[in-house]
Amino acid sequence: VPLLYTSTVSWELLDVIGMLVKRKFVVPATLPTTLAGWLGAVMSSLGVNFSKKYIVEDDVGSLPLTATADKVSGKTCGELLRFACMATNTWPRQDFETGFLRVGKLERLEGNRITLDNMPSYPEMSANDDIADITFELDSGEVVFPGNNTDSEVSLSVKNPFVHTEADARKAVV
Repeated sequence: VPLLYTSTVSWELLDVIGMLVKRKFVVPATLPTTLAGWLGAVMSSLGVNFSKKYIVEDDVGSLPLTATADKVSGKTCGELLRFACMATNTWPRQDFETGFLRVGKLERLEGNRITLDNMPSYPEMSANDDIADITFELDSGEVVFPGNNTDSEVSLSVKNPFVHTEADARKAVV
């Protein structure tokens, strides 16, 4: 009687943004100067299997974005993705059709839709956290912007390597 062996393979679905969150960023020898370049550098940190698995929409890919090696060294890929999107008023998401990382303008409407039919319970409304002010650390010092509630005890501090001037910070706050 022959022996039969069975093996079980277990798969876990991970999204590309989830993979970037804790991955250490590998600083390239030549730093990129555009949003598309920085996304390419971030995705290259995941290895050759993922280095081309991203989409930068045409209207934002050539946006200028600069940082120095010392400011991006020691950061995670997730941090750099968040900082790059903050500085360019874009948002990252997983492309619905390809599964690739996709970055585009904030007002885009494509993607999967959530309806009441596919929610486990009815959604509830809640207010944003109250923030007294937001301080950006710039190349030439700091700039402070008022938050949504000046009576709040919560202040935020942002050290974004792509935000260099008060105009950059103002754009990121909007």
